[in-house]
Amino acid sequence: MKRILYLTDLSRETIDYIPYILSLAKLMDAEIHVCYISNTLEADKISKVDVHPLFDFFNSNSTKEDVISFNEYKLEVEQFLSNEYEGMSIHFHFRNGNFINSVNKISEQLGIDLIVLKTNTRGKVHNFLYHSHAIEMIQEIQSPLLILPREFENKMVSKITFATTLRNKEMDVIQNIQKQCESKNVDFGCLFFTNSITEISKYEQFQKFNLEIIKHSSFEEGIKQYAKNNHLDILGMFHRDLSLWIRFLYNSHTKSVVYELNTPILVLHTN
Repeated sequence: MKRILYLTDLSRETIDYIPYILSLAKLMDAEIHVCYISNTLEADKISKVDVHPLFDFFNSNSTKEDVISFNEYKLEVEQFLSNEYEGMSIHFHFRNGNFINSVNKISEQLGIDLIVLKTNTRGKVHNFLYHSHAIEMIQEIQSPLLILPREFENKMVSKITFATTLRNKEMDVIQNIQKQCESKNVDFGCLFFTNSITEISKYEQFQKFNLEIIKHSSFEEGIKQYAKNNHLDILGMFHRDLSLWIRFLYNSHTKSVVYELNTPILVLHTN
């Protein structure tokens, strides 16, 4: 049995996403684990005062308030399931500590296959001023990551579209996902962007992946334009892990797409 980890901030809109998560679980033959992470301070005993003068008091009160909110959220989700999806069950988890560290720990403990969370990003300026866990996780988490936009109305997954550079590593992964989609009667397709489409014959071997070849000078801008003009339940992308120096000089295609599109983005690491 595969496992999906759905990270929640306990907001009402994360409950609205539940039907979409259930549809995704059906596609993957997976069970759903919902987790809230209380982002408390972390430090050893010696450095507690340096981190925060009221370290223990802050953590204790923060955790108590979050536990109450978490239990209320759990009851609301369970009520929603009993009314709309009788017989479906979800596992709930509460953790506290550093967000990224906690995600890594629970993912390892549960053997998670896919992590799902919504983004609070509203563009590059907003993300520079306000912290976005989704953007941070693209760089820090190696597990497959599905990032849901702040506002979208998808109730189910009926089609998955992957943007690819046709590298062998990518196509091996895409082939496995395509087989899973076909077994569940979910549409699947691939996008490839090129400066010229005069040599289409060289791409014929990839037509079995329902490859759509699009003429565009920019991979990143081509994806954005396509997503804005077409309804996508999931847009899959491969994220290359670049060195700190390269990341400083060049923007990440994946992060830029997450910033600007109101589309669920599935991020897979090429390594």
